[in-house]
Amino acid sequence: MSNKAEPIWRAARRAQHPTLPPCPKDLSEPQYAALVFEPICQSCGEAGAYNIHYRLRTRHCKACYSSNVVTGDIIRELRSLRLPFPLYKLPDLVPSESVRLGSPNRMVYIGLCFSLTQVRQIIVKYASLRNSAAQKAYINSRIASINVIREHAEELTKWKAAISLPDYEDTESNVPLKVEVLLE
Repeated sequence: MSNKAEPIWRAARRAQHPTLPPCPKDLSEPQYAALVFEPICQSCGEAGAYNIHYRLRTRHCKACYSSNVVTGDIIRELRSLRLPFPLYKLPDLVPSESVRLGSPNRMVYIGLCFSLTQVRQIIVKYASLRNSAAQKAYINSRIASINVIREHAEELTKWKAAISLPDYEDTESNVPLKVEVLLE
């Protein structure tokens, strides 16, 4: 997407859902629209992706979920992921989300979940930094970024609850209005 198209996406988002929190800086307008409205898996591209994590900025189908969203316990067991910092620091450096499974009457806490791709990216970046000053600066910038992501995810969660948006949206019924907004 070119920078010229950004205002068009923003106008369409505002016209369709004026109360939707603004697009966060870590996502482009199309990425944001896909995260919130498109039930397409970010991993395989198939429809039916109803596992949405606003904090992780991920949407996966059932088949891809378990290989892309993992708990801290699983990360600890993955020997190939040599964490260059203690595991307890991970939630400060990578977006994480508490996950509970079960029925409304009987929820079971699973733990903090992470995007495995994001964990790997952070490890590679951190390991590429050659001195402790650069590592410390990187950690501080990550902490600030994660705090912004958490706040935005909380706004999205409240917005979704306020409008009773399901985990999927009938995007075909919205297409004519989107086209009208773009043509105005």
